[in-house]
Amino acid sequence: SRSSYAADGNTWTHVAATFDGTKSILYINGVEDTRMNYSPTSIGINTSELYLGALHGGNNRWMGALDDIRLYN
Repeated sequence: SRSSYAADGNTWTHVAATFDGTKSILYINGVEDTRMNYSPTSIGINTSELYLGALHGGNNRWMGALDDIRLYN
């Protein structure tokens, strides 16, 4: 799902996302912004590329900076 957060482009914004197999939650600056529910599923393992700051294939690139990116299992 997409956030409705309006960044001003001059301030760092902390963004975190979680997924537990049935719901994803997006947090902006520590506050829940968006929640999406799904049918129970698991995240599969594959050899596909991971895109951060762009949609699959590198389209719609993020026009800003990304810093201190972390992924956890």
